[in-house]
Amino acid sequence: TWEGANQSDFNQQVDFSASIQWHLFRYLSLGISSGYTYGAIGEKGAQVIINRPVGESLFVQQLKVATVPLCLEALVHWPLSDRWELYGGGGGGLTWINFTQREGIKITGNPSFSYPEEISAHGSEITTKIILGMIFRMKEVSLFVEGNYRWEKFADLSAEDKEGKTGQLYYLEQQEPNSGFWEARYMVSPAQPLSADIRHVHPASIDLSGFSLRLGLIIFF
Repeated sequence: TWEGANQSDFNQQVDFSASIQWHLFRYLSLGISSGYTYGAIGEKGAQVIINRPVGESLFVQQLKVATVPLCLEALVHWPLSDRWELYGGGGGGLTWINFTQREGIKITGNPSFSYPEEISAHGSEITTKIILGMIFRMKEVSLFVEGNYRWEKFADLSAEDKEGKTGQLYYLEQQEPNSGFWEARYMVSPAQPLSADIRHVHPASIDLSGFSLRLGLIIFF
């Protein structure tokens, strides 16, 4: 039987970005940007307790996600004074993703988890974003604060499991034989899985859309 579960928030641990801007006119610039983001959910983040014949067991899901975007941007600039400037615009491009998921299990009282299953997936998808920011100009550098919202949903992910099986990444529910519990999980398969102990099967997708706020420096060349 399913005793309980908890799910913590996905923790973004690294977020680095840089861009090069070319001012075509006083009020218009074009640019190219790239960066790197990394986030994870650890052993304490996603846990399910299940009573099995071997004893009460704790299941965990570990997730790691890394992305590298490459985008073109167009910005319109509105000078407010000699030092302050407002800007806004948008952009689009391609983002590459690497995704790793491990499933761990341990019987209550054991000191550590075993990890019988691990999946690595990768793919790419078109990214679009809108941008709004403020610049404070100084002599050699400027400071900026920028908010942007990006649409970034990955589908048709290619994957490989711990045994070396390759195919598309699917998301489904699979029935645990000892307890009857329907566990949500990922599976790698060259075609859509079909089995009596599997339900709610569909190609996996990872949605990283959302709002971000950045502080940084602008260096003039």
